[in-house]
Amino acid sequence: MDSADEGRGRWALLVGIDRYPNFGQSWQLDGCVNDVGIMRDALIRQFSFSKDRMTVLLNEQATRDGILAAMEDLVGRVGQDDIVVVHYSGHGSQQTDGPEQDEPDGLDETLVPYDSGRIPKRNRDITDDEIHEWLQRLTARTPFVTLIIDCCHSGTIVRERKNRSIPADRRPHSELAVGAAGASKVLRGGGGAGASAGLPPTDRYVLFAACGSWQVANEIAVGAPEKVAHGVLTYFLVQELMAPGFQGATCLEIFERLSPRLRAECDTQSPQLEGAQHRQLFGVSKVEPMSYIPLLERERDRVVLGAGAVCGVTVGSRWNVYPPGTRSVSGPDAVASLGTVEIVTVASVTSEGKILDEIPRGAEILQGCRAVETVRCLKGARLAVEIVAPAGNSSAAALSRRIAGSRLLWQTRSGESAGGARVFLLGPGIRSQRVDSVPVLKELDLSQEIWATVDDYGELLIPTVPRCQPQALEMLAENLEKVALLRSVVEIRNDGSPLAGLIDFELLRLEAGRGVAPPLNETGQKIFQEGDRVVLEVRNRSPKPLFIYVLDVGLTGKVGLAYPDLGTGKLLEPGPPIQLGRRPGEELTLSIPEGFPLLRRVSEKGPVEGMETLKLFASTSEADFSVLFQPGFRLRSGVAKGLGEVLAAVSGGGGYGAMRSGDEDWTTVERSFLLRVRPSESPG
Repeated sequence: MDSADEGRGRWALLVGIDRYPNFGQSWQLDGCVNDVGIMRDALIRQFSFSKDRMTVLLNEQATRDGILAAMEDLVGRVGQDDIVVVHYSGHGSQQTDGPEQDEPDGLDETLVPYDSGRIPKRNRDITDDEIHEWLQRLTARTPFVTLIIDCCHSGTIVRERKNRSIPADRRPHSELAVGAAGASKVLRGGGGAGASAGLPPTDRYVLFAACGSWQVANEIAVGAPEKVAHGVLTYFLVQELMAPGFQGATCLEIFERLSPRLRAECDTQSPQLEGAQHRQLFGVSKVEPMSYIPLLERERDRVVLGAGAVCGVTVGSRWNVYPPGTRSVSGPDAVASLGTVEIVTVASVTSEGKILDEIPRGAEILQGCRAVETVRCLKGARLAVEIVAPAGNSSAAALSRRIAGSRLLWQTRSGESAGGARVFLLGPGIRSQRVDSVPVLKELDLSQEIWATVDDYGELLIPTVPRCQPQALEMLAENLEKVALLRSVVEIRNDGSPLAGLIDFELLRLEAGRGVAPPLNETGQKIFQEGDRVVLEVRNRSPKPLFIYVLDVGLTGKVGLAYPDLGTGKLLEPGPPIQLGRRPGEELTLSIPEGFPLLRRVSEKGPVEGMETLKLFASTSEADFSVLFQPGFRLRSGVAKGLGEVLAAVSGGGGYGAMRSGDEDWTTVERSFLLRVRPSESPG
């Protein structure tokens, strides 16, 4: 147990249902009670959970009322920052979406209790909306919540193989026996505001789901001489928990180890991981992630990587490959590379590479390894940087060397930085005609030497950096690299796609529970203010269901995922518009970091504002965008988070990224808007 976990309460709710009296013999299951047994044993033996703080519901104990009462009891008993595990093993299903109309496919995902049924029996399913409301109150007390849902359609719930699926109940919502006016009322109550109340929603929990919301979960029989049934997710997860090399692995590291094993057993089932995936499993410590692409397959000297054109991967780029679970490739904790891969073909959400070299040392390049880009093949994919400094300046020479070693930057000669960046070294006595030609530079405090970077329009591109500040050149180069990545994300498009023009994407403001059009300025740009809650209105007019992702790629330099808000892709069916970000707990609230230096005032008494961009990706296959994510610009006092931190619902991909098809296709839509500081908060 990590020292940070000591002294915290540890609670568990374990539910296993094999028998369903309102369904026929073909719907009975074999492995759910077994799943609870091995999960209970692992929690006690490996993670110091005590029996008196475990609630176990099996078969007839796991009615709708019984499960809801146990969930409610958890909220009442859990202390601030305690550790909570909820494991459900049984049938999952779907039913007609309620009046909130927040499901892209028109169906709520559900857990199927022991006493639920289908026509003519009463539906007593527990919907994802009810679970969401309960989870809000539980995570207000503690952010250290882990959900393990081993059932069908579990991907957005925040098996002679049987599968754990009950047919969807498509009766009108008004005809369902249980609805929002029923037990939902029980789940809406208060609940103390603990330390997690100010965290983004998906930093407050972790969800391991057996499959995507559109898939079924399977049971397998394992062991000898007698075969014992288990859910595939639970079985492989517990194997990883009990492995000698577990040693405080993060949720993502565990997920990366179990996913290839699960998919080798059930290639139609894609497990999902949502939430604070960089936290230690059943613990509180967080490991800062590095940017990488998962290696999905290997055959001879060819590999498949889990990112493609939709994530900006290019033919000819080179990637170093590292062992599974690698946390750092530089500095004192760096792990040695296993070899190098060059990309030879790029599909929508995957790419194929050829192994150029492999260094044998008892480990080899295999499924589950991590690939880190080292060479980007196209000069145009990098940011052109011109350095404007006195001849022979040692700091300028050091910056030049740093740029030469960057995969995202390249240095130009004087006057050749069109579309790039000009970096000026300014200070007492350092003036030139070129400096005088950039008005914004005249407004800077030049009492000390500073690095100031401008774009083609003469506007500051990144925050200024004092030359004497420790690691000034590294901070400057890192911020330039973030601009390069930001621009490369904006430039990702697929104009020739048949899907182009068939996805409607609008930004609205949440008022009184509904999305309304924001005001426009004199040039027709949409205007939002700090504190506004943005609603994403999306419509799929194509003939295909599509996965929808929205990235925040704007103001602060941060690239993060604004939707899906729970970190798992969900299919948006063709049909009328759907509004995302309206449900309580999933609001997308806009903010600007205090004192952020890149805002501008359009006139002497005009508003202080900056430009923000949200970019929608629509794809026929799941995509993992984590290779594009980055923190905001480095400032003198830390990292600019602001709007990006609020909008970024996930710090990594929702699934394992291995869902590929022969007709992959994708398109993008961008929406920019002005984000203004509220007048009462505007400086000076």
